[in-house]
Amino acid sequence: MIIGGLQPSYLPWLGYFEQIHKTDLFILCDELQYEKYSWRNRNRIRNKHSLMWLIVPVESSHVPGKPIKDIRVDYSTNWQKKHWLSLFYNYSNSPFFKNYMGFFEDVLKKKWEYLSDLNIEITRELCRYLNIETEIVVSSQIKLEDKFHRNYKNGDATDRIIFFCKEFGVSTFYEGKAGENYINEEKLAKESIKLEYQNYQHPFYPQTGNDFISHLSVVDLLFNCGEKSLDILLNKTIKS
Repeated sequence: MIIGGLQPSYLPWLGYFEQIHKTDLFILCDELQYEKYSWRNRNRIRNKHSLMWLIVPVESSHVPGKPIKDIRVDYSTNWQKKHWLSLFYNYSNSPFFKNYMGFFEDVLKKKWEYLSDLNIEITRELCRYLNIETEIVVSSQIKLEDKFHRNYKNGDATDRIIFFCKEFGVSTFYEGKAGENYINEEKLAKESIKLEYQNYQHPFYPQTGNDFISHLSVVDLLFNCGEKSLDILLNKTIKS
């Protein structure tokens, strides 16, 4: 059994869903500290000539140091209408946009108090559209961080992986490439925990526009490729 985890992010990219698919159980770590100018509240889609950012504004008061789960959405601007119209105008002619447009129209009409709730709802639905069946747990719903800090008073990222594996009774953790820069592999080995790093090769796929743009939100793939999206995301050979 393989476990993994990431912070809830807005309209995540393809590699995010490869990590979820690779695991048997995936933790959405909404109790970790919020980082400004991160993927927690923004991502990129394609427009006619290049790419554009979709950014969910958040209330700025006391953001530094706050856990992701406590970050409130800012409604001083009509960002929801902007995001929906951006999706509609840039993808309405894509082959599979109509298959999924209802969800995005609805989710962008609802008033979300917390950013993490919006991100978790979108991530779960995107997994369903992609036919990813991995079990997803939300850290705050089972108070994982409280348990972690009770067991590891000054625990770091490596200790958190050890805790996750022991808590769920697994011995393999699937980690993003960036983890190579800060995870203590010797410490994990002493606990008989195997670490696998993601080495994601971004696929090419049919896309609107002349030049292919990679590392966009997974919705770009979904709107263009529909039911074939997961096989493309996993770099599997697609039968025509």
